[in-house]
Amino acid sequence: MNPEQFRLGISKWWPANGPLPSVKLIKKLKDAGINWIETGIRQKTGYKAFEANTRRLVKVVERFREHGINVWSVHTPFGVEIDISNPRYAKAGIALYAEIMDACNSLKIDRVIVHGSSEPIPAEDRQERIACCINSLKELYRPDVKIALENLPRTCVGNSIEDMKYILKVLDGKVGCCVDVNHFHGGNIIDMIKAVEYYLETLHISDDDGLDEKHWLPGQGVLDWNGILGALVEMNYDGVFMYEVMAKFADPVGIRNNYNDLIRKYNC
Repeated sequence: MNPEQFRLGISKWWPANGPLPSVKLIKKLKDAGINWIETGIRQKTGYKAFEANTRRLVKVVERFREHGINVWSVHTPFGVEIDISNPRYAKAGIALYAEIMDACNSLKIDRVIVHGSSEPIPAEDRQERIACCINSLKELYRPDVKIALENLPRTCVGNSIEDMKYILKVLDGKVGCCVDVNHFHGGNIIDMIKAVEYYLETLHISDDDGLDEKHWLPGQGVLDWNGILGALVEMNYDGVFMYEVMAKFADPVGIRNNYNDLIRKYNC
């Protein structure tokens, strides 16, 4: 597998109300050769509780598919009140994610992205929170919709190679991994990619400043993109190269040009 063979995608949340994805946007995606998308439904502005918004999700997915865009994955909502690592809120998170996974199954979407926690997590609570996250993921397991647990920054569950390896090993194939390359600041992201190789389901691609997540375009920050591409090639990664960047960088033409530039530099 060479980088030129990766399928190119973009992660784009969609509002809980308002217009569906426009034909103009979809045409821009297709013209740029971006035929894959990850989507999810944002909560309503100012809304205090979380909703699955599955009817809205169905409409968004159908709109993309009607015009030839493949839906690779669905990103579930995240926040304190649905934190599956927190015993106080885990049941609410499990119920919400289970409803979304039901919708994904009906839509023939076979992977969802899940955050293992919110934050901050005090050091003294960390082991309890990891254990609660694992129990929640066990409860959510179903063979037809794979959970891709995302590595997270700062004090979140999944902020280290040790966290991710432990959780994935305990769950023994019931959960895969989404590596967000701009979420790891306790070492080299290439080491994270290699450490979770067997479980790697998908990627979130963006750049950062080495201190915190930024969701910049690759090349705007400090990440070693030749090294990242090389690691993915070495493990024969066959998923989508999924850009998850700030809205101002999410123009399809800009993403295509950025990807082409990454490939050109890798091949030099």
